[in-house]
Amino acid sequence: MIINAGIAEVIIRANNKNGYKVIKIQDWIENDDLLEGKTTY
Repeated sequence: MIINAGIAEVIIRANNKNGYKVIKIQDWIENDDLLEGKTTY
């Protein structure tokens, strides 16, 4: 739903110096192991 909604990035809480982590959705799509061997657009 996040991908289809057109959201560009998601910010989540994390245990690092900032207290959060930014996840770029395009990177998430490109590195999705469920999509291996499939063409994405």
